[in-house]
Amino acid sequence: MRLFNSPAPRWAIVAVALWTIAPVLVIFGGWPGLIGGVLVGGYGSHLLHKRKQSASAPVASSTAAPAVAPSPAAATSPAV
Repeated sequence: MRLFNSPAPRWAIVAVALWTIAPVLVIFGGWPGLIGGVLVGGYGSHLLHKRKQSASAPVASSTAAPAVAPSPAAATSPAV
């Protein structure tokens, strides 16, 4: 029930709106509408996948130590 108690995230509303607009562009826009529909639909999919990846990926702290220490050779090599 928690799903219905909170408002939908803005990115989800934008993605659904873009997917709703895409067929209208294709029907009424001719070949430029087809290009626009593909771009709009693709961006809606991008929003969905980007949010799913960020929700499942662990959040990295900016104060955390780097996972791999820089090599000593990189520290002593002259700047180009």
